[in-house]
Amino acid sequence: MMNVPNSIRNGSCILFILLLLPGIGNADEEQNTFSVGLPIDPNAQWYIADEMNNGIRTWNQPIDWNILPYPVMQFSQEELEAIMRAYAQKPGINLPSSVQSADDVQGMKYVSLLSSLPYDPALRDQGSCGNCWVFAPMASIELQMAAQEMPDRLSVQAFNSGWTGPTEFAHTEYSWFACDGGTPDWFVEYYLTDGEMRLIPWSNEGAAFADASCTRASCTGPQIPYNEIVNVPAYTIDSLTNGRVITTGIEAKDAASNIKTLIDNEIPVLIALFFPHREAWQDFYTFWEHGDEKTHAFDVTRYSGSTWNYAQGGGHQVVVTGYYEDGKNGYFECLNSWGGPENRPNGTFLIKMDVNYNSAYRNNVLAQMFEALVIDIGEYIQEPSVQAQDFSAQIGIQPGIARE
Repeated sequence: MMNVPNSIRNGSCILFILLLLPGIGNADEEQNTFSVGLPIDPNAQWYIADEMNNGIRTWNQPIDWNILPYPVMQFSQEELEAIMRAYAQKPGINLPSSVQSADDVQGMKYVSLLSSLPYDPALRDQGSCGNCWVFAPMASIELQMAAQEMPDRLSVQAFNSGWTGPTEFAHTEYSWFACDGGTPDWFVEYYLTDGEMRLIPWSNEGAAFADASCTRASCTGPQIPYNEIVNVPAYTIDSLTNGRVITTGIEAKDAASNIKTLIDNEIPVLIALFFPHREAWQDFYTFWEHGDEKTHAFDVTRYSGSTWNYAQGGGHQVVVTGYYEDGKNGYFECLNSWGGPENRPNGTFLIKMDVNYNSAYRNNVLAQMFEALVIDIGEYIQEPSVQAQDFSAQIGIQPGIARE
């Protein structure tokens, strides 16, 4: 896939501290505003107003790009091209719609898988560790397990501590660390190639997330060695696959339908968000920091057509856990790994559904990529397996010689 692992070392998942310039008022097309009302508060009328300057938002004070609470997953041109090529070649997932979502009494359709997920939003916080690419797939697996009446929180730290890098770069001298970023394909590869093929509960001794304070400068590896994490109880994995959700080359309504169908079948959808420069990331962080998770939505494709800046552009991985439609507009609910701040107590945000899913930047980098993990859980292991041991050396027995 990629020949030089320089980019992902730079980390994943970005936040910026900056000053919001909000406005409250009526929606104005020239302001590029968005407002939605979920069934929880269908009458809410809040608006985020953009101050635009030739299509780019301007701010009252500059941002120190080197001081960020979260890192950004940055890629070289070669790596980005390889990621986009691999995504295009990945087998697509097509599921028939077997579940019909119920409308509420107000005629709005709201589907969310989060009600079955045993999670504490405040603890779903990657901190400065760039492992959003681990949090999102793990949440997808948790949701699929919960749908099968196996609700449990799974250890992100166990992955951080056990992962040593993608097999395609096993020949390199670079020491891989999950906090330096990665892809869902690497997540799947780890479990398919790991001899144990087991998922460790968060509640196991040593399995709670301990790498949140890690940055590229402060950590060279996981804070908890894998052998210090108790690996029972655990869930075994019978199969785990990662497929592409077909969203490109088709109409927006069909792309959205493919995503909704997976959600209806209780399969979360992974989404990689790509933003081309610092202004776009600042825009997204302001939305996260000051928007409301029930009444504001973000247009991921709003910078489509911009030139990708390799020094500033980057990606972030989250998981689509539901959707909302009011008869006119549609929105996807996304679970983040940036904690549960006061304005987002569930740790979620909304993105617009009716967008151009073929949106890309001038360097042929897609604005968003949709994938879905499908897992088949084996058994629940409660006790460590007992293996026969050879004590002959301890008592002086030679093989093939009978004792008197």
